[in-house]
Amino acid sequence: MFAGTGGVYSQDNGNLYWDNTNKKLGIGVSTPTANIEIQSGTLGGPNPRIWLHNISGGGAYPALDFSGYTSDVQVRLATPESGGYADLVIYTGGYGTLTPRMKIVGTTGLVGIGTTTPGNNLSVSGNTAIGAGYAGTAAPANGLIVQGNVGIG
Repeated sequence: MFAGTGGVYSQDNGNLYWDNTNKKLGIGVSTPTANIEIQSGTLGGPNPRIWLHNISGGGAYPALDFSGYTSDVQVRLATPESGGYADLVIYTGGYGTLTPRMKIVGTTGLVGIGTTTPGNNLSVSGNTAIGAGYAGTAAPANGLIVQGNVGIG
């Protein structure tokens, strides 16, 4: 949507389409099926993406928030900077009470589940169950249960 010749409102449906009847926005698609739908223009063309970019600094960082109907559940994907590198952090919780659940450290690639300070390629804080037979089974507190053969060393 833009101002065309003489300031007249116009729309380029091949690139940006607003479906006023259904309140849906299409980017690269003129028949959006979701509230916001993004498609690339050609087969094998560039992947559609959303770029959240903070150029002002000041400690703010880009984030994608997903929240439920009652507004007491929220999931956040965020990239707070750490020494000039962005970490990827997944938070869950309610508004004002987000808890980091998983972190990938931007400077090292280390992954932490249940910890924001992983010391290994994969650091897990708490109990862990591995194997289909243990799906839904709680491992001992701060312990590990594994289905199948285990090689150590």
